[in-house]
Amino acid sequence: MNPKIAENAEWVQPDGPEVLLLGIYRGGVQIAVCFLVLNNTLESTKFDINEYIAKENEVVVIGSYQARIKATEKTYSSDFVSIFTIDGGKIVRYETCHDTAAIVSANIW
Repeated sequence: MNPKIAENAEWVQPDGPEVLLLGIYRGGVQIAVCFLVLNNTLESTKFDINEYIAKENEVVVIGSYQARIKATEKTYSSDFVSIFTIDGGKIVRYETCHDTAAIVSANIW
């Protein structure tokens, strides 16, 4: 487990069935499995943070990324907004939203 992620953290991928790993992952083991599946499924080819806003215990990150699906060799790009909640120097909650229209139009699956 990453020492910067709380053992009881919650990881949320709420965007829809076109987004890999849709769901809520709770605790170190589930979050580690989420990262393992991501690593085995896609390769990030570009990642840009356009802006971040920090206030009290939350950080909002706005950016874009490009990825290649390993099984199909197809690539796609998406904008995203992610919110990190921090407590005691560790991430206790992460939630992200993607540009699902861009992912659907790429027909990656």
